Amino acid sequence: MQELACDGSTKIPPHKFSYFTESLPRRLSFAFDHWGYSNGNINNTGLVPTYAIIKNGVSVTVDGAGRDAAWPAMRAGSLHQVTYPTGGSSRFDFEPKLIDTFNTSVFQNVFLTSLVVHEYGQSNVTQTLPFTVSATGGNCTIQVNNSSSNWSPTFIINNSVGTQVYSSGTIPVSSSFNTNVALPAGNYTATLSFPANSQSTLINGADATIGQWQWVPVQTTLKVGGLRIKTITTDDGATSSDIVTSFTYPGTSGSTGGMLYSIPVYLQIIRNDLMALVWPLSCSPNGCQSCDGLNEHSYFISAGSIRPLSTMQGENVGYNEVQVSQAGNGKTVYRYYGSNIWDNILADVCVRTLTQSSSCSLSIPNFPAAPLPFEFMRGELKYEGYFNEAGQVLKEMTHYPVYVDDALTTPGHISINQPGLSSYTEYQLRSAYKTRDAVITTSYDPVHMNSATTTTTIYYGSLYHHQPTRTVATTSTSDSVVIKARYAFDFRINSCDSYPDSLAYYNTSVHNDTTWLNSNITSCTPQNNQVSNCRNTIFAQFRQMMAQARINFIRYRRRKFTDSTNLIRDCYLMATQNGDAILKPVLRLQNAYCNPQLEVNEWRNSKLLHSRFTKYDTSSSPLGFAYPGKIRLIGLASPSASFSIASVSGNSIVTDSRYKDESVYLFSSGNPVEITSRAGVTNSYIWDYQNSEPIARYWERPATRWRILHLKRTARGTGTSAEHLR
Repeated sequence: MQELACDGSTKIPPHKFSYFTESLPRRLSFAFDHWGYSNGNINNTGLVPTYAIIKNGVSVTVDGAGRDAAWPAMRAGSLHQVTYPTGGSSRFDFEPKLIDTFNTSVFQNVFLTSLVVHEYGQSNVTQTLPFTVSATGGNCTIQVNNSSSNWSPTFIINNSVGTQVYSSGTIPVSSSFNTNVALPAGNYTATLSFPANSQSTLINGADATIGQWQWVPVQTTLKVGGLRIKTITTDDGATSSDIVTSFTYPGTSGSTGGMLYSIPVYLQIIRNDLMALVWPLSCSPNGCQSCDGLNEHSYFISAGSIRPLSTMQGENVGYNEVQVSQAGNGKTVYRYYGSNIWDNILADVCVRTLTQSSSCSLSIPNFPAAPLPFEFMRGELKYEGYFNEAGQVLKEMTHYPVYVDDALTTPGHISINQPGLSSYTEYQLRSAYKTRDAVITTSYDPVHMNSATTTTTIYYGSLYHHQPTRTVATTSTSDSVVIKARYAFDFRINSCDSYPDSLAYYNTSVHNDTTWLNSNITSCTPQNNQVSNCRNTIFAQFRQMMAQARINFIRYRRRKFTDSTNLIRDCYLMATQNGDAILKPVLRLQNAYCNPQLEVNEWRNSKLLHSRFTKYDTSSSPLGFAYPGKIRLIGLASPSASFSIASVSGNSIVTDSRYKDESVYLFSSGNPVEITSRAGVTNSYIWDYQNSEPIARYWERPATRWRILHLKRTARGTGTSAEHLR
């Protein structure tokens, strides 16, 4: 890619891009994995993967497509290197995404305890230590190394009541002793000792180790579709030293895997919660489409995931920790909040096995599946740690975000309707918003072993926007610095906000309708398996009642907020007409959904240090737009305990009486044409024909009568710079 001048006369060296060379499949190929990445299986003739049906304890495999992830096929076509016009380059090395999955068990010798006698300068000639034998393990292993050249030790084991259960006898000088002993589960003590009279002449000593063969769970990992960055190598083009940035992904129990979000599902028994509610006396009381009592139920097979993959929230794999390091520069550790839904699910990368039974279990997922709740904490930064090359921590930051669920939910409906299969699921979507974000920062001095801690908390306290309204910083010395901010949307007209939003009325209607359903659906008659089943009639009426409640709610909200002549618009139109020159432009900002910061003040230990207020004016060219007209400041010689927060009063905005004008602005056509400072210095600007660039600045200082005119080269001609003395 190369940049050229418009007439082609000038060009700079190109950007060059190179890519990994694994073969890309054709556009309509079936050679891709569960997540759409190439896996090289060009012989696939479809997309339904190989699956298994388990019936009466017997598994039958049905051959299908190979959809598992494959390395390096998934890397095909990915960016490998960028070479810059300066001669430098960035080279990217990837590796496959890995997830923590099945816990398998390995039978291995597990360490229980060890004893050391007179071996490394200790003066003791005997040592006794406790250990515990597991009930699920096998034999205990004993190894004794006698490094003494003139005395022989003994090794004995006593049970919890002091009875000797094993003795090695004397172990020859300069020799090793190994054996296996079967011990019942329980608590024991082991004693390694030389004769009591050996201490004065004992040369060297002995050590012993006790273990037990146990089944130890081992975390395994599997590849999934997609790449994760392994290294970025940067060459500046001027020196021979490359900078290599490495990325590692420590998982649980020493693994390098993450968590798989939203497991693809290719086959599932058809069961629906509403079927169980409306037709509990049918041949499948728990809601399966086919009758109980047979050896199998009807199931659904799909080439794509039966359950929505939208729950991955943008990524199919999440990592709870990522480490970034550079040789000679130490490392940075990042940890993230994970998923309450997926973090404890250790399974296959997809659901491709179906277990049949004569009964319909409520554990079978609902079909069709509703989207899982959005997890707002997932992916939020939890911890940052900065370490030097020696592994010493220099700074740590721990994050504590807080989200609150929105009071209003949105009803959803997902259905499937095809020959022989008709089903639907209703659900609720709920959003959330951040109300607080606290960060505890600790800085360390590894040389002098000192540290300092600061806690910073950002509050999002407005009901009308999601901007930070208060920031509180507390140091180790208990000093507190607070920054408070108010925005255009915070200056409210009380009479306009007095209209109810109808949410309480709507929630009450939903509660009453649900209570009516629960009361009537179990007591109505007749309840049978015919079309006239009263439960079906009751539930249909309930859905109609809920729909009507939502319609009434939406109608009111439209009348208040969104119709062309809504209540809020009419109220604010009246307030704007009656507002003075201070309030009117702020209401215009609100009407334009523009939310600039108007007042910000800083406090230390509950005393005001300074404050700034931006007073908006109404433009005359073009007419009726709001622009910042004045910057007003409160400059204090010493902190003050008193302060009047800017607020709406009647038809105006009242501010603290100590504000002084710092800068005065004059705008025209959306651009500043004159800025006057508190010292009286005025800067005037002339803009180009397209009103996009200033081409001249005129500066006047009345006290000295200096005026300076700066002209700027433009596309229409050549300007000059000059200074004029009058």
